[in-house]
Amino acid sequence: MNVSGVHGNILKYYLYKPLSQLEIMRVIAVLFLLSNDLSFKQILLLQALHAIIITIMEVPTGAFADIFGRKKTLISGSLLVTTGCFFYCIGSQFAIFAVGELLWATGAAIISGADDALLYDSLKQNNAEDRYKKIIGNIWSLIFLFEGVGSILGGLLATISFRIPIYATFISFLTAVIIACTFQEPEVYTRESKATFLFNQMKESISYTIKKKILSLLIVYASVNYILYAIGFYFYQPYMKAVGITLSLFGVIYLIYNCMSALGSKYASDIEEKIGTVNAILLTSIFRYIPFILMAIFMSPYSVILLFCVGFSVGLAGPIFSFYINKHTPSEKRATIISLAAMARTVGFSVLSPIFGWLADLYSFYFSIFLSGVILLIITTVLQMYMRVRKEDL
Repeated sequence: MNVSGVHGNILKYYLYKPLSQLEIMRVIAVLFLLSNDLSFKQILLLQALHAIIITIMEVPTGAFADIFGRKKTLISGSLLVTTGCFFYCIGSQFAIFAVGELLWATGAAIISGADDALLYDSLKQNNAEDRYKKIIGNIWSLIFLFEGVGSILGGLLATISFRIPIYATFISFLTAVIIACTFQEPEVYTRESKATFLFNQMKESISYTIKKKILSLLIVYASVNYILYAIGFYFYQPYMKAVGITLSLFGVIYLIYNCMSALGSKYASDIEEKIGTVNAILLTSIFRYIPFILMAIFMSPYSVILLFCVGFSVGLAGPIFSFYINKHTPSEKRATIISLAAMARTVGFSVLSPIFGWLADLYSFYFSIFLSGVILLIITTVLQMYMRVRKEDL
């Protein structure tokens, strides 16, 4: 094995990961769909479809990465995501967008687990896995900075046409495909698993996760945090429009939001060391449910400032949950279990998001934002109590 080549994976990953997630269209995605006469229910149905496809594909594709290699998995997944984005480039009807989501979600499921597993195992190949938390924090910081700049660009391009930011997203994804082709396959995981049936790999990984209680707890906590944040995210754009913020300022707000996320990722390790792991995880919840509740109560342009707290929590959560889930996962099951964690998120999102979309159409999106905050408050309070009992296992 060419160790220098594997070391090169780490440097390339700093570019691949941000570009593979750089959705320049995100700043206007909901408004774009609304402009094509989709309702909130239809918009969240598209996201539910995305989540359902990921749920179906997540664990099998994670096991595929463990068995057949990370590089092939990343190339095929990135190609599908790029193709899915192309359907958004040309689409104007719900059915076309649904095809795009199907392809996009399939690709995202294939990538999920394999990307972080490639990074962790590349570090392990260099006997440097203890650097993972710091490196993944830096990478997520870079992701949010890319997204921040992309938000400014997307907002400016949207003043010309809502479709131009989608074209720009397509170019970003295509560049990620090219980078994926240059990765070196790490060999620190067990190669004998190639002879193992896919079903057995999945079964063993699920069994391991259930038996290791702290791993199950981390996955559940991370999932709840993500699901209710993600639902709220789809109401940000109509919220900003409703309180009188102009489209040209959307990009600026998203830039600050992503800069706060970048700070959260950059200093996640330092914050955790100062206040402890359990308290750091608590912050990831507090900085989500309090802003959601207050935004729904106090409708004002100034309430958008609360979104920056949410952005910080998103950046803080990524490195912390990623590190501890990886820490408690054996290498030969890593991509499969990371995919299990992602599947838990998508199952919850696919079930709840259409309900919140229906409630937004029936009552208002303010009500849906408020409700997501309240539910997050209740569930994470219970999980925090249990986590404090088992904190020594972390």
